[in-house]
Amino acid sequence: MAPPAGLATRLQLAMSVPLLLRSDLPDPRVFVQSTLGDRAPKIVRLAAKAAESRAEGIGLVLDSPAFQRL
Repeated sequence: MAPPAGLATRLQLAMSVPLLLRSDLPDPRVFVQSTLGDRAPKIVRLAAKAAESRAEGIGLVLDSPAFQRL
């Protein structure tokens, strides 16, 4: 199990790197559907929908256990 500081760093990277790579991020709801499809858990869909920004939504999807299992 990763220490809390490691988890925080991983989440921060997941939320900041997509915006560095692409300035026109997709809608997180579309991103979760295109990456996880029907395998996306409800909690991941909710996180993508409720995120305060596109970068945060994409980051939450990238950092989710469902995405990590791909």
